Amino acid sequence: MNITDVIITGAGASAAEGIPIQSQLFKKFWVRNSESLLKVRSIQNKDQLRAFDIVLDNIDRYLQRFFNVDVLSIQDDKVQFPTFEEALGILDLALTYGEEFEDSSEGDIKTIQSDLIFLIAKSILQEMPNSPQCHVKLVDELFRMGRLQSTAFLTTNYDLLLDDALIQKVGSGNLDYRVVLLRNDESYVIGNESITLLKLHGSLDWIYCPSSKTLIKESVERIIPNDSMTPFFECANIPRPVIIPPSFIKSLSNFYIQQIWMEAEKIIRDAERLIFCGYSFPDADLNFKYLLKRSQLGSKTLREVVVINNHQGKAASVLAEESNRYRRFFGPGINVKFSDWSFGDFANNPSIIDRN
Repeated sequence: MNITDVIITGAGASAAEGIPIQSQLFKKFWVRNSESLLKVRSIQNKDQLRAFDIVLDNIDRYLQRFFNVDVLSIQDDKVQFPTFEEALGILDLALTYGEEFEDSSEGDIKTIQSDLIFLIAKSILQEMPNSPQCHVKLVDELFRMGRLQSTAFLTTNYDLLLDDALIQKVGSGNLDYRVVLLRNDESYVIGNESITLLKLHGSLDWIYCPSSKTLIKESVERIIPNDSMTPFFECANIPRPVIIPPSFIKSLSNFYIQQIWMEAEKIIRDAERLIFCGYSFPDADLNFKYLLKRSQLGSKTLREVVVINNHQGKAASVLAEESNRYRRFFGPGINVKFSDWSFGDFANNPSIIDRN
């Protein structure tokens, strides 16, 4: 069946399930893990640190040295903390320019960069709901209406909310990420009635082995550093999650991520309608805007863009600004329907987007 609708989910869709947006994630992590950090600080011999304790120690020292902040004072509203974007962005720039900081070598910078990505993964894993509702309800309703097969899903999120909802409905063998994945040392075989899910910024349960050049789907708990970690299949390297972090510089150098972006461009180009859920269309997300514009200009079928990004207490001025961003970008040739619905409203009744 041809894909007519593309549902694109951003951080707001996951926030509807209780996962904090990036600007809140850093703070929530340190609040939740303050006792663990206190124990890490009390250990004089750092060789005695456990696997993830080393990550905590490295980032704690990094934030103290580079930003002069103590993460244990994060609940003090007077203390200004860097965002994930800022903490990662300066490291990305240093590596891009081939430069170093005083007393921080290229190796040190890469270690902190990697540790921050692990921290993102750990943060999201800790906030994942036990019983998500909106994503499951949306998939159920699309299936009931007979629209699931004609819908593709794109997400900028790393979490597994969409993955789990789709697997629950169609089974893992019918979830097509449009890349070759290894799972349990075997290829991830796709069935004939598959549903497409493109994860533009990677996934919590993906790792890349540079020696074998394979993309592996694993449990998140096994990817995050722990004391019982073992090599993955034929890969003797330390596992690294495939996550494009929230930096102002998006590195899309991974072959598999490039492949996903190429598939996304084709699917958007051939669709009739784009449905943005929980995505504010930020000015800084130029990589995604470039993909969208290429798809739009190459499309003979795209006719409508629906935006669903409201929530209780959201200011009218913020909604108006987002509406202007969408309309300005897509131009008068595309019917941009900027709604006042929340992601929960859409999940409970996907047919509301058909209203004039």
